[in-house]
Amino acid sequence: MTPAQDPRDAAGALSPAASACPGGAADPFVRADPPLYAVTVWPHRSLDARGMRRFLGVLAAGFALPLLAVWGTPVVWALAPFPLAALGLTWVTLSISRRQGRLVEELRLWPDAIAVERREPRGRVLRWSANPYWVTV
Repeated sequence: MTPAQDPRDAAGALSPAASACPGGAADPFVRADPPLYAVTVWPHRSLDARGMRRFLGVLAAGFALPLLAVWGTPVVWALAPFPLAALGLTWVTLSISRRQGRLVEELRLWPDAIAVERREPRGRVLRWSANPYWVTV
């Protein structure tokens, strides 16, 4: 199997030992023995869905405050699109940030191998492995 056809190789670099016998004992992603150390990490989410709604509500109230001076006049229609656009862009960027927060990485360490598996928000899985002697964590 050529490296371009191997889905693990296309997703990330593999150690020479794992490439020599894919799916064998040297492949850290299919090992039966438990790792010495395993940890799962994900991005910190300081703003949950409820906090995001509150923030957007306060922002909308702050944007509406200057419009009260011209409420009921045709000028409000000239000014209103700008705070609405800013509010909409803020909502879009916060939503993208929340979606990116679904990223998960798993680090597993054995005496002879270290493996990192990264699951991205869109479902793509990237895998890397190496000899722990050459890795700094």
